[in-house]
Amino acid sequence: WESYLNNILNSWEDENRERLEKLTYTDEEKAINIKKMSGYSEKGKDDLTPYKYEYRKKKQSVQQYKPILLEFEKYINKSFNEISAKDMEAFLNITSKTNKINHFNAFFRDCVSSGLIKNKDKDFLMILLPEIYRAIGGMLLKDGKRYAKDDENLSEKKGMIKCPFCGEQKEALAENWILIQVKGKQEKHLACNDCEGKDGKYRY
Repeated sequence: WESYLNNILNSWEDENRERLEKLTYTDEEKAINIKKMSGYSEKGKDDLTPYKYEYRKKKQSVQQYKPILLEFEKYINKSFNEISAKDMEAFLNITSKTNKINHFNAFFRDCVSSGLIKNKDKDFLMILLPEIYRAIGGMLLKDGKRYAKDDENLSEKKGMIKCPFCGEQKEALAENWILIQVKGKQEKHLACNDCEGKDGKYRY
């Protein structure tokens, strides 16, 4: 986890620091932005700069991955270069952080793509593909045989529903879902209470 976090933040700094350090905030902008920061303190308002604000925002965004990754590190107790698809499946069947599964999968896709994780196990790599591509990938790897996605699908679990708007999976509990209407139309749609339908959709 720490290697991933440092890699992401160092890359971000290389791309953004010089540009952001040339910018300044007005007092009004400082007052507005300090309140957007998690755990903000009015005492830090005067020292707030565009670089500090954007760096903190980036770090907080990446930290969403941390809880489930630290839990997995403790559970698996071996290098991520050595884990298998079965290791991931076993963990996802017992983790209580089911709302972080998308972050979990995204973390491994990012790390494999960047070369931070060098695990070349074919089943491990296959499980990182979005579900709709696994059958095609399996045909390429297994001489035309379909990949058994129904047996190895890590994301679909009993009692879970995938939001049709953002793709996040949540438990099928009433408090996790809302009804929305799209731009005033009569039809009502189910959406998770995090995205609330996204992109111009309105809560019912």
